This record gives sequence, C-alpha cells and structure tokens, in this order.
Amino acid sequence: MPKFKLSNQGAELIKQYEIMAREGFHRTDGKKVPADSAYNSFQLKKFRHLCKDYFIHNKISTVLDYGGGGSDWSASNFDDTNAMSAKQFFNVVSVTNFEPARGLKQNKL
Repeated sequence: MPKFKLSNQGAELIKQYEIMAREGFHRTDGKKVPADSAYNSFQLKKFRHLCKDYFIHNKISTVLDYGGGGSDWSASNFDDTNAMSAKQFFNVVSVTNFEPARGLKQNKL
C-alpha cells in the first residue's frame, strides 16, 4: 500500500489531536474533557435513525470510520430499544476504524 504524505497543516492538526487524545482538552464552555474520555463518544448514535435508511437504501456493507475515536461498532446496546451493536443495527459486514489522533492505527472489526 503506498504511503501518503500529509500537508504541513494536516500534520500540525494531527499533532494537536494527538495531544488532545493524550492529555484531554477544555471545551469552549470551560469544561475539561479528561484524556480517558477524549474522542470516546460514539456520535453516530445520536443520528442512527436518520442514517439507517441511507445504509439500507444504498446497500452499504463496509464502513471506513475515519476519525472514529473510541467508537466500538461491535459493542452491544448501540440502539436503546435492543441489544444490537452498530454493525447489527446498520447491517454492515465490516468496519475499519482509522484514528489519526491515536497513532494512525487501523482496526478491522
């Protein structure tokens, strides 16, 4: 696989995200987000019902979750009405998480 090169601005942004993921950060309302909570909320959960029709209509079976933070597509209870994971809820076969702020690791779920 060819290696890609970020622009200077892109590289600086990734450095800032790495610091925020490692040390936490302050939100604009002044509240501190500790490192163990930084980028760990699965924001898609808030919009799951809007997105589900799109997944089904377009027969999406694989996902690249770029900047997915600590999102766990295989964890149960993604939907409050049942114990389904996000993978089950959206009926996807595989998910690859790509989180630059955590060392450019890729995890296939």
